[in-house]
Amino acid sequence: MNIRNPSLHIKRCTLLRKILGASGRTADSNIPGMRLERKGALHNVQLQIAVISGIRTGKVFSLTPGDFVIGRDEAADLHLADEYVSLRHCIVSVGPERYAIRDCGSLNGTRINDERITGSHPLHHGCKIGIGSSELLFLVESGTIGADSPVHFDSSPVDPLIERVSMDGNEGNTLHHAMREFTRELRFLLRNTSRIRQGMLRFLLAKTPAESIAMVLVDSAETFETFAINRRFPSKPVRISKAMVDRVYRGETAIMSPSIICIPLLGCEGCLGVIHVATTDAAMPFQAHDFELMSVIAAVGGGAFEDAARMERLEIENKALKRDMEMRSEIVGESDAITRLGAQIAQVAATDSTVLIQGETGTGKELIARAVHQNSRRSAGPFIAINCGAITESLLESELFGHEKGAFTGAVMQKKGKFELASGGTLFLDEVGELPTSLQVKLLRVLQEREIERLGGTKTIKLNVRLIAATNRDLEAEVARGAFRRDLLYRLKVVTIVPPPLRECGDDIVRLARHFVARFSREMVRHVRGISPEAEQMLKSYDWPGNVRQLQNFMERAIVVGSTDMVLPADLPVELTQPLKNFTAAASASFQDITDTAQRHALQKALEQTDGNLKEAAKLLGLNPTYIYRVVKRLGLCGK
Repeated sequence: MNIRNPSLHIKRCTLLRKILGASGRTADSNIPGMRLERKGALHNVQLQIAVISGIRTGKVFSLTPGDFVIGRDEAADLHLADEYVSLRHCIVSVGPERYAIRDCGSLNGTRINDERITGSHPLHHGCKIGIGSSELLFLVESGTIGADSPVHFDSSPVDPLIERVSMDGNEGNTLHHAMREFTRELRFLLRNTSRIRQGMLRFLLAKTPAESIAMVLVDSAETFETFAINRRFPSKPVRISKAMVDRVYRGETAIMSPSIICIPLLGCEGCLGVIHVATTDAAMPFQAHDFELMSVIAAVGGGAFEDAARMERLEIENKALKRDMEMRSEIVGESDAITRLGAQIAQVAATDSTVLIQGETGTGKELIARAVHQNSRRSAGPFIAINCGAITESLLESELFGHEKGAFTGAVMQKKGKFELASGGTLFLDEVGELPTSLQVKLLRVLQEREIERLGGTKTIKLNVRLIAATNRDLEAEVARGAFRRDLLYRLKVVTIVPPPLRECGDDIVRLARHFVARFSREMVRHVRGISPEAEQMLKSYDWPGNVRQLQNFMERAIVVGSTDMVLPADLPVELTQPLKNFTAAASASFQDITDTAQRHALQKALEQTDGNLKEAAKLLGLNPTYIYRVVKRLGLCGK
């Protein structure tokens, strides 16, 4: 078989695979948004959105010219009763020339084909739309061409000139047999990119006279990932011309000679990389049938590899989403205070700047840090959290920076610190105001130089990490009394987020309470419909010194002790029916004074109940003993 134009042949193979693989389309399918005449019949386009996972799975909605609103609002065209979906989340616009989707400034964003969008984004057949925990599919389906025709079975005999043809093909059709063999192997390699890659290389090595074969994958950043087999010299690297790889990859054109074939690995969404085979045996040069085999294997295998890679990404993202949902990292609320907070989170998430979250205890500082991470371009990376007040000074340094084997007694092996583990993601330092002075100096150097050294090590490790810190203390006051470094405060305070206390969130108190009731009802397998009006009024009348954390604990208690399908006033703690004491500070009192008063009140009560035993008091309060020791010492309380 003589192939005069390898490039044209590759494009034809790829086009054929795309046409055969497209859902519900034929070779002359119309372009989305257009209306074609074919043999006198009108070919109409039907636009639909299908819910393929999450809330309302299985529902299909037809689109008409104009705007189609998706959101949590019951008046939306597609109503999704999901706490992670905004009231007016996004809008699908159907116009005469194009279809597009626009995010309406939602807190958790809109995703198209697993990528978060900003502003307006075009839609095409098969686009996957991610909203909250639901996934939608945008479909451009062809209408019927004329009326449906019935099928009539007649009694005519079989034409005697018809010949029987074997599905196995003739013995001389080696390409047909090779394709059948490869597709049989491919069935067992699906959803695993590593096995598909190895299967393609080994198959082509067995079916061609190649002495070496290599696959070069190119990602969106145009970095190379290579895999190769050297049949003649297994221990030696396979040499490839980078200029040849660039030419084949960028031009999506193949190159062939008696000793080399370099062919693009094409997927439905573009070129994935190249496959390169080479031989030095002049007696067995590459022939046209070798090129034909490679072109077909690359076309079919490229699509399978692309689908498997997409499936692996979805599985990773699904696991991350489930983990994030378990951590309850999304913020619930619709008050002005929470709306402003959401807008600030979205603004900060778009940058890599260091963030300081400063607010009262229990206001959800870690939830805010997670929200910043999840909405940033680092969301695919790790989110590592550490409480600086819950670990002793000697251990905290090792936890943050890591250590080498033998760095200190008990260091039996090398250990990476939190800064290294958070590479490519976000490190969250909670209670940063409790950081010892010696570690403040080291943290300042990290923020300035973006590098660390492990304890006992001499190697400098460059960092790629975003830092978010949080505290419930007034760091300006700590600086004034010499307990916190001013230069470190300036480094941390590039952007400051102050979460509103719960008492300033109005109706969000009840919204949060309902959220916790629904959550704990599911976890405890109890059917609780909601909160009675009397109980809701009690919740709104309380000052909430412990903020969201206190509300969460109260709602969990209500589900545990309640016996009806509603949360009643009797299910709530007695604190809600008594005036708040010792927490209400004068209007002129500082934030630190209010916090100290609250901590002193809680600690004194716990120490009274445990006869001054600090460990038992820490257990009663659900706090780390080390942290309790520090607070008791700072407040001048007595314990044993």
